[in-house]
Amino acid sequence: MRGKKQLKKDTASKIKSRVDEGKDEQIYEQSEEFQKELKLKVREILTDQEWRRRKMAMRISEEERRLKKDEEEQKEIWKKKREHEAQWEGTREKRVSSWRDFMKAGKKAKKGETRPPKLKTDDPNKGRSRKADLFDSFFADLTLVPSTSQLFLLYQKHGRVI
Repeated sequence: MRGKKQLKKDTASKIKSRVDEGKDEQIYEQSEEFQKELKLKVREILTDQEWRRRKMAMRISEEERRLKKDEEEQKEIWKKKREHEAQWEGTREKRVSSWRDFMKAGKKAKKGETRPPKLKTDDPNKGRSRKADLFDSFFADLTLVPSTSQLFLLYQKHGRVI
């Protein structure tokens, strides 16, 4: 039983010591030294907060400027594209009429121009075997792409490219 009384005394003394410590803290909180330290800490916290706020405001404004610049560039691109399309559509009639004039002029024989008659020559394929004809027809399909001058000559000769 004695142990319980001793235990109660110990807890009571612990509680009393905690209360006494609180009194010391209250006395310290009222001292000038504590007030100076408190003011410095508050000032430091407030300056940090203000610095973070300004930094965030700078980031936000920079991002807004970047977005605005991107938007302006996009508008400029769309404007140039629309102008180009409008100009292209505006010259359509001119392009079509010049093409039609070219096609009409290409079909007509020019005045004063005469063509010499075609010469009749002997058939170079006379006396050739069927096998040689098949060989030539096979390689005729494998010819290279004609040059521009060859296409022009074909166009003059036939009035179209064959």
